[in-house]
Amino acid sequence: RFSPEHRLDVFEIEHVQNRQHIEIHHGNTTKDTRGCILVGMRVGTLGGVQAVLDSDLAFARLMTALHGIDSFPIQIIDVEGTQEVLA
Repeated sequence: RFSPEHRLDVFEIEHVQNRQHIEIHHGNTTKDTRGCILVGMRVGTLGGVQAVLDSDLAFARLMTALHGIDSFPIQIIDVEGTQEVLA
């Protein structure tokens, strides 16, 4: 879907209880997201804050790899190792 906030096409995660408009997009730190998923090539720090790095490159590669695909399953694994599968 087109994200008016980011002014580009993004994937949106749907069917999450009590949530809407969860996008997968580029960004580096928590200031770049309000509950969305940021993609990156590596993790590091920016200005002393934990960050996702090389996000623009990772997002471009993701969108290229998924070109022509409208939906896909995604598995989210948090830092504690618990996981939730979203469709």
